[in-house]
Order: sequence, then structure tokens, then C-alpha cells
Amino acid sequence: MVLTTEKVLVTSRGKPSCRDGVDLANVWTAPGSYNWSVTNSDNGGKTCDQVVDISISRGLTVFGQIATTPWWAMPSDTPTTTLTSSASAGQTSVTVASTSGFQVNRCVRLQDGADGGSNVEAKQISTIPNSTTLTFTAPLQRGYSTGSNARCTQLKSPLDSNGQLVDERHKWPPDNQYATAFQSACQEVASHFSTRITWWEFWNEANDNVGWHNGSSGGSEYATWLVRSSNGVKAGNASAKVSVGGMLGFNANTQTWLNTVRSGAQSSYDGIGLHPYAAAGADPIDTAALDSLRSNMNSNGDGSKPILANEYGWKLSELNDSEATQAARVADALTKLRAGGPGWNLLMAAYNAITDVTGANFGLCSNASPNPQKRQAFFQFQAMAPSLTYKMPVVSVV
Repeated sequence: MVLTTEKVLVTSRGKPSCRDGVDLANVWTAPGSYNWSVTNSDNGGKTCDQVVDISISRGLTVFGQIATTPWWAMPSDTPTTTLTSSASAGQTSVTVASTSGFQVNRCVRLQDGADGGSNVEAKQISTIPNSTTLTFTAPLQRGYSTGSNARCTQLKSPLDSNGQLVDERHKWPPDNQYATAFQSACQEVASHFSTRITWWEFWNEANDNVGWHNGSSGGSEYATWLVRSSNGVKAGNASAKVSVGGMLGFNANTQTWLNTVRSGAQSSYDGIGLHPYAAAGADPIDTAALDSLRSNMNSNGDGSKPILANEYGWKLSELNDSEATQAARVADALTKLRAGGPGWNLLMAAYNAITDVTGANFGLCSNASPNPQKRQAFFQFQAMAPSLTYKMPVVSVV
């Protein structure tokens, strides 16, 4: 998992907060195994605990997010083959029954034992030198025996037009054989942060194919994994709350998606996330989407649950690179969010982002690490939320 302080938050309930994403891809190293000492460049080289503790030390309430699947737990693609010769840790190749269908640069899962077992890892294929050998870009971390349970399976890891690996771990829940292990991982996360994080959001923009592999048609699958995540989180921290991950907009397809999620997981979530992004020429936030979501919730048994507006903002490039326009939209957005609309019941609202992200100048500041340059919008935000802005974490962005 990687925790990254990526958003500035100001809550309608008056508490300065931040949204920290939990990327299961790094700390969850195998079923039942976790590495909390791992660091990540997106965190400025800090561990998960350091990121959270820095945020809390600056007076922020942390909202957590659980998302992204480790390579070794990714759903399988065809083909699967058995190992015909044992392999030791440190080797860079394995001998298999057949390499038919495997592709260079694709990722594979090596596992030895029953489904869901802990002797597992993922490797990227560097070459396929013959019909019975796969060579990898990095040495094996574990040893593997032979037999029907010693398998090599190609994973959901497509290649682009140049034959390079496309990382879609943020779009896929784990392979079903790891369902129990995933729930245990969520329990571990919630327990680990039980005194520091109460609210957990499951996934990000899963109503759309930018965040879930089959987008708005995947509500039933998302609900299944939301239940597993919620069960794990609440086993790890009885006081924890879980929200549906922030939805990208709230059009008719998303309403259908949410109704499907609700039918399979309504008792497992305590709030619903929405990203009320708005076009540059419109209101600074999509108030119509907030109105529609609240009406939908009131009509379908979720009326007492809050909305988490966990992303909003604009690229400076969408505003003709005008810092003055960006600052004016910040002021307008904060005014509307604090007013709360017609009973929106907002728990929090997150501006995206503190500093620019790669390829997108959303930030209140430029991404000139370690000294981001403050824009006019930064000072506007600071003027309207002084208790929050001067305590903003500076541990990097996603």
C-alpha cells in the first residue's frame, strides 16, 4: 500500500482534513504478509505511517482510501501452464509445460500450492527463448516445486501499441482465489490505523472505466468487493466507517450503477463519494450532481448517510492559464460547499490538488518540489480556510 497526501480538504463540518490513498499494491506482499516499512517516491520517500503521522501532526483529520491490486493478486488471463522443473529464489527463468500464448512484457503469477496460498509472486516476462522457458526481468523472490499446483498464469496486464506493459492494477479487484486474503488485508489496514483513521473509501471512480475495468456495467462486481472490504475494515476497527468510492459524475448510467451497488451492499457502506467536477464555463462544482445524488439517496434508504465530495477542481489550462480565474472559482466553490446546498449533508469536500500532478496543472501550487510556488488560488483558499491551509502536508501528490 502507498499512502499519499494528494488532496486539500475543507469539510462542511469545520474540521481540516486530508484524503490519503491506500494503494494495496505495495505493502500487501502476499496473502497474510505486509511490509509497513516500504517507501514510495510519490510520498517523498516516506512510509505509510510517516505520511499519516505528518498529516495528523499538522492538525488534519485523515480520510483513508483502499484501492489498487498487487500484481501477484491480479485476475488471471489465458494461458496457464505448470512448472516442469523446480525453481529457486534468485533464478531469472522457469521451465514450464508450454509457453504457448504467453507474451513478452506481460506479467505472470507464479504460485505453488492451493489457491489463495502464500507462496506466490508476480514477474514480468523479458524473453521467451524457447517453447518451455520463460525468462523474467527480475529474479524470483521465492522457490517453487513442480506438480499441478505449481502454476504460471498470465495476468490482466495488456500491452500498448508499442508492446509495452499497461499498468491497470487500479482497474481490477483481486483474483477470486484471494477474496479471503483481501478481506484480511483490509482488516490489517484498518487495525494498523485504528487510532488514526476512521473513514475509509473503497476504490476510486469505479462507476467509470477509468477506475474499474468494466465501468458502469460493473456495479454487481464492485458491490461484492465493497462488502469484503467493509467487512475487513470493520473487523479491524469496530468504529470505522466505509464509503462508496468517489463516483465520477452522476448521470443516468451512474445512477443505475449505484442502484446495483446498493442492492448488493447497502448495509456495508456508511456514506457515498462523489467527484462533482464541473466544466470550466459552468459553476465551479457540479451542484446538479450533488442535488441528484442527495435525492437518490433520500429515495432509496440512504437518506441519513453523508456525501463525501472527495474530489473537485480544475486544470489551470482549462481556465486559459488564468490564476485570477482559478482563485475566483476556489472562492465560489468554497462558498457553495460550505452552504451545503439543499440538504446535501456533506461530510467533506476535497480540492484536487495541493500541487500539480504529472500532466495536469490542478494545483493550488506548482509542482516545484521541494518548494512549490503558491498561486493566487492558494492564498484565496488560505483566506477562506486559514486553520487548514497553513498546515497542508507537503509529502507529495499522486
